[in-house]
Amino acid sequence: MLSFAANIKEVSDWKRVVMAYERVWAIGTGKVATPAQAQEAQKSVRDWITQHVSADVASHVRILYAGR
Repeated sequence: MLSFAANIKEVSDWKRVVMAYERVWAIGTGKVATPAQAQEAQKSVRDWITQHVSADVASHVRILYAGR
């Protein structure tokens, strides 16, 4: 799911991490995700971080939708 997954153990300070994403179907198309779609994607990212890092990190990491 996340392109940095192979390097996740190298992150030493999650307070300095900002994740930005855009849905694949929106890249360069001019289409944007609805608020519900953006929230769904952010939940998926937070769930992944909870499973692979910790719930504390997942609750504090900044996740930005890079679409319009």
